[in-house]
Amino acid sequence: MSGNAMWHAMSLATPLSPNERLVLATLAYYAAKDQNFSSPALKTLQSKTGLSQHYLRQSLSLLVDRGLVKISNRRDPLRPYKNTSSVYNMEFMPKGKAGTVEAEGVDIFRINATGRV
Repeated sequence: MSGNAMWHAMSLATPLSPNERLVLATLAYYAAKDQNFSSPALKTLQSKTGLSQHYLRQSLSLLVDRGLVKISNRRDPLRPYKNTSSVYNMEFMPKGKAGTVEAEGVDIFRINATGRV
């Protein structure tokens, strides 16, 4: 969990609906320390926020439209036709320090299909 990301998400002056703020706080909760991105699965976001798939996707879409979040799809290297969980870049935060993710040991871009680095 990134306290820095949570602080930035909660201190935004932009008027947000309760659902948007909840989704933004949940994305910030899953960000690695000092990083501006997270990659929870949609099912994880659904279970943690309590929102239906419709309202979750609507809230994410509104956050993208407001320029607060950028969504990037990732592909499974073993099955290039299949998407894995998306990466949610929180555009309202400063970019993370280089090398921090590797130091934390959670580099999501280097994890292979077995879950090992």
